[in-house]
Amino acid sequence: MNILKSILLSFIFIVSPVYASTDDIMFGMIEWIEKNSKYRYNGEELPIIELRPAEEICEILFESPSENCNVLGYYDHDQNIIVLSPTPNEYMVEEKYIEVVIFHEK
Repeated sequence: MNILKSILLSFIFIVSPVYASTDDIMFGMIEWIEKNSKYRYNGEELPIIELRPAEEICEILFESPSENCNVLGYYDHDQNIIVLSPTPNEYMVEEKYIEVVIFHEK
């Protein structure tokens, strides 16, 4: 995932209603990024963002997840999907939680 896509994904959660990702909103953000940075959108398909409980994420990623699994998101390169837990765990703060996980999954 390139830097423009990472910036765009972070703006989805800052500027738009929580978890909104309509094409109009995303392309409005792309326009803003292009006007205010050196980055240019190359037309690549934007990832889909799915919300799933942290326990389900751990089960997807590990055959036998430990009780202490702290995975809150992952990026599926083959399907172009970012899967996120909608809530932070005890090691994350709520403020900007979604943005932090998206940048980590980049």
